[in-house]
Amino acid sequence: MPKLKKFFDWALRIVGAIALLVILFIGSISVLSRQERALAKEFLQLVGEKDFEKAHEMLADTSKRQYPLVKMQAELQNLKAYTVSKFTNVNINTSTKVWSLTAQATTQDNCTSKIYFEIQLDKILVFNVTPGCILPDRST
Repeated sequence: MPKLKKFFDWALRIVGAIALLVILFIGSISVLSRQERALAKEFLQLVGEKDFEKAHEMLADTSKRQYPLVKMQAELQNLKAYTVSKFTNVNINTSTKVWSLTAQATTQDNCTSKIYFEIQLDKILVFNVTPGCILPDRST
């Protein structure tokens, strides 16, 4: 009986240590990604305010060349303003230092979209809104 008790005592300690490591890992990702999450939220806010020049400045140089301001404005001007309700996935590629963030974002009228960002060195490499919540056509 004492051996069985000793075994369960060690097993419980091992399970507790693993649980603590998992909690510390998840907490560190949350703390470390704070700046990237704020950058993503700021970008969405600027797009919602139709301040495309400031939003475009947040892009990495390679992204700016592939996605000029005029193209960005044309593609995003009819997008409704979003608020990030929660980040559902945050990862970092440790070799490239690229953060990948996936968020659920909602408009004022409860249209929901999946928002995806890749961020490196405080600049946005990639962003995607699926599906886009579009403003009603005002030309009619």
